[in-house]
Amino acid sequence: MDFKGLEQLITEIARQQSLDKNTVIDDLADILNMKYGISIMAKERELIDEVKMKIITRLYNSEFQKMDAKADLSKAFKLDLLEIDYLDTAMDELQHEGLLKSGKTEIALTKEGVMKFKTFYGEI
Repeated sequence: MDFKGLEQLITEIARQQSLDKNTVIDDLADILNMKYGISIMAKERELIDEVKMKIITRLYNSEFQKMDAKADLSKAFKLDLLEIDYLDTAMDELQHEGLLKSGKTEIALTKEGVMKFKTFYGEI
């Protein structure tokens, strides 16, 4: 099926179901995200965000906002068994967002990471 055929299918489904075309498109996008593993469930998103804040908080409270990369991170960030599963994802997201830099020897907050901490806790 090409895009023109897909557009016709979306239009037809919207007409038959008395829906807005954008609703059908959003539903289709949700299905594709689930099928191809892109979508993260809401509860998983909450856990990842909690782990990210634990990482930011622990690093902020460390001397010079950094720590040894070889440390046991699950203990350092005080993660429970469920949160440990999301540690890598949280670290990756923090790096991608520019809040964290991670090298072979150390993990550190960036200036943006420090700002995120201060903003989150109402210091700014």
